[in-house]
Amino acid sequence: MRDLPLARKYAAAIFDLAVKRQALQPTLEGLENLSAAVTSDERVFSFFACPTIPVQDKARIFGEVSRTLGVSEDCNGLCQVMIANGRMAMLPDVVAAVRKRVADFEGRAEAWVTTARELCPEEQQRLQSALMGLSGKSVSLRVEVNPSIIGGVIVRIENTVIDGSVVGRLRVFAEQME
Repeated sequence: MRDLPLARKYAAAIFDLAVKRQALQPTLEGLENLSAAVTSDERVFSFFACPTIPVQDKARIFGEVSRTLGVSEDCNGLCQVMIANGRMAMLPDVVAAVRKRVADFEGRAEAWVTTARELCPEEQQRLQSALMGLSGKSVSLRVEVNPSIIGGVIVRIENTVIDGSVVGRLRVFAEQME
């Protein structure tokens, strides 16, 4: 079961420490590397999630992984606390929350865009500029083509969804007709 509020608390702790140490990017990269190392192999992930394996064994092995990857003591320390509390399964959620905090801190946002067809570079630039004006942040686009939306665009940026697709408009129209 995912516990996103708890993952955000872990993220807040490591983020605040990284800001204090002026090490945002190295901290984020270290956590991403650790998360990839733990989640890329189901056996490794299961090892750290297994409640019957002693915490000391998990902590020792994780310390070796941290040293091999060359991540900071802060990243290792956070993960050691998560291991001690049986929370390593939420490491990917913690990383996502740290990534979001770093982007907010740096004035960046990511927009997930779904279109019915490929957008040409000029269309992407216009959309990116409009979203920058809307959010007040530097915006990077993640574009996905999905012909099932028939036409238009669906944008998800931060906590906002803008559905300008033909399918979305038809859905709204149908709801109004009921």
